[in-house]
Amino acid sequence: MKSPNSAQDEHQATPRTVEEQARTRIQEEFARTLFVVTLADTAEEVGYPGISGADWFNLVTTETPEPAMRAADYLIRKLEHENQCTVVDLLRRALGANPDDDKTELLKKFGHYIPMEAMGHGVSWTDSQEPFQITYPTYFSASDLILIGQDALKQLPLFDQTDIEEDKLAEQPETTCWGFNNDYEPPIAGYDYSAASQSTP
Repeated sequence: MKSPNSAQDEHQATPRTVEEQARTRIQEEFARTLFVVTLADTAEEVGYPGISGADWFNLVTTETPEPAMRAADYLIRKLEHENQCTVVDLLRRALGANPDDDKTELLKKFGHYIPMEAMGHGVSWTDSQEPFQITYPTYFSASDLILIGQDALKQLPLFDQTDIEEDKLAEQPETTCWGFNNDYEPPIAGYDYSAASQSTP
């Protein structure tokens, strides 16, 4: 005999569509890029020099926090609004323009270069890949959305051996590692927020 909740349990266990799975993969890749860049920028603002010659994407071993997933979701929605198509459609365009590339590797590049270019970090998709049709938001800054706390900064390698600007450090949330700036997120004109997800799919 099935329990009263069995139908609900079966519904929850239903596999997501390929489209939904692809969107989540893109969101995860975007989130990692936004998180590492925001952490690096914030650390440098308080005087942390990092390790000479180190790649921040190798230096940061912390798991991607939930606020970064929310920031990635916001960037995805801005891209979808600007391009009038889904982010998965944009990935399909990228794949179509680079048919000889490994799909898994291209997804990782898409997840890195697209957010970097959206933030204006001087890193372009066309530095290493063939171009495809995409319109970027006029303005996007992950640091406006992802809050980096003092605890997170203090966990960086050699943090206690660097010349930190205490007044700058004090501007960061004192006891929180990560947070999401709910007061900042501006609306997207014409976007139906009643149907929008604010968290990880």
